[in-house]
Amino acid sequence: MPTKLPLPRPLFDKLEYLAATAAVVIAELPDYLANMGQAIGQDCDVSLRFLQSYGKSLDTFTAYRREVERLLQWLWLVQKKSLQTITRNDIHDYLSFVESPPLHWIGKKTVARFLSNASNCRVANPAWRPFVIKVSKLSSSQGLPLQQATYHLSNKSLEAIFASLNSFFVFLQQENYLPINPISLLRQKKAYLQRQQSRKITRKLSNIQWEYVLTAAEMMAQENPRAERSLFLIAAFYL
Repeated sequence: MPTKLPLPRPLFDKLEYLAATAAVVIAELPDYLANMGQAIGQDCDVSLRFLQSYGKSLDTFTAYRREVERLLQWLWLVQKKSLQTITRNDIHDYLSFVESPPLHWIGKKTVARFLSNASNCRVANPAWRPFVIKVSKLSSSQGLPLQQATYHLSNKSLEAIFASLNSFFVFLQQENYLPINPISLLRQKKAYLQRQQSRKITRKLSNIQWEYVLTAAEMMAQENPRAERSLFLIAAFYL
């Protein structure tokens, strides 16, 4: 029976606490990551520099932080390898993973990554999870357990993953941290973005309803000449 994956801790805090918290995270690596030693520190350092470069755009920073954090946690905890050794095949495996992450990696609501304790120090929030699923109020109040099948990664989310990680890998190339961009090596990226063709709902009146509308408009026009304009517009729209 496969070993249950460790529960990941948050890595990157809010912008104002980002650098200080990242240093604490590295200093307090859990035992299951300690054997990777210096590699994790280097991964975190270069990722921190990437995120800090978007400090003037909060929305971009937030989106990139989410995707970089998930990727690092998957690399370290699942693949047990450093960012410097990532390959195109790893990206394939990662995309499969994010479409169906372990249940204990999924939260029922969005919470802060870090909290301030009584000493005003930032500490990891134990309720935080890398993935979040929207749960109905009824299910939440009844305490129903999460179901793997209920988690769904939308096309919009997949597009965000591609865009964020592509920017990240370009940065890593520029910093001479990676020789190649594994995203650029992926073939048939569109295969991952299987757009769900939603059937458009066409709302229209039936023939009987149109006859009623036209008859009503004609009666109004007979009673009031000003209503003739409305009759004309309705008739033109009908035709």
